[in-house]
Amino acid sequence: MNGTPSYEGKWVTTAVIAGELNYSPVYFIQKAKKLEKDGVFQYGFHYFKSGASNSCSYQWNFSEIKKTFSKWRAPSREV
Repeated sequence: MNGTPSYEGKWVTTAVIAGELNYSPVYFIQKAKKLEKDGVFQYGFHYFKSGASNSCSYQWNFSEIKKTFSKWRAPSREV
């Protein structure tokens, strides 16, 4: 075993998924909300919330989020 945790196929917290993608948790949530609004992230498939309030925690489908973020690229700049 190499000592690095494997999250493949698991639901993880925002801190874990943001760290794995080298984003701050706040930046990751901002991007995730945009991707949800754009129809890229789907509730129940990519993520779920522990309740209805804004303060409840998110759980993220590690494998699907990694696949989606590897395909998604922000434009480098406006032309």
